[in-house]
Amino acid sequence: MTTKYCSAALLLALAALRPLGCQGNGSASSSRADARNAEMMKMPAAMNDGEFASMMVMHHKGAIEMGRYEAQDGTRAEVRDLAGTMADSQSAENVNLMDVVRETGHGNMKADPPVQENMGRCMTALRSAGGVQVDSVFLTHMVKHHTMGVDMARKAMPNLKRNDTRLMAKTMIDDQTREIAQSRGMVN
Repeated sequence: MTTKYCSAALLLALAALRPLGCQGNGSASSSRADARNAEMMKMPAAMNDGEFASMMVMHHKGAIEMGRYEAQDGTRAEVRDLAGTMADSQSAENVNLMDVVRETGHGNMKADPPVQENMGRCMTALRSAGGVQVDSVFLTHMVKHHTMGVDMARKAMPNLKRNDTRLMAKTMIDDQTREIAQSRGMVN
């Protein structure tokens, strides 16, 4: 994989994970992080099928980890069920996305330290919530996470050439849009 594509995909994945709302607490540093996140969200779309697949594999890993945590430790059955469904569907999607990654030569991509650090903060926030707050923290973060995923898929669509990748992107948009609505309904 070229450095250009690797860098772009890593930056897009970082942008995808940062809007989870895990890095701030309303302080001035949180405002700077929010401004940095807003700037990163203006980044260009994945330029090809392999870059999109690489980006989404990393993006899905965050949702899978949060979903599995909620499915195990959440307090509300309907939220646990939704989280389990999300984790299972994105795990299955990652199998297909990894096929695209390998077939297009994007197989050497690894999450960079800031992405891993941000996901660590997100999971710390989720674990620290405890009790009934676990459900609320999960739902709030997942709405932000899925909103970014839908945006990433929509932006990439014009650049996707493979029918299987285009279908996966369309399915992600449909499924995650539905799950955003479900999550918002459960928060209220």
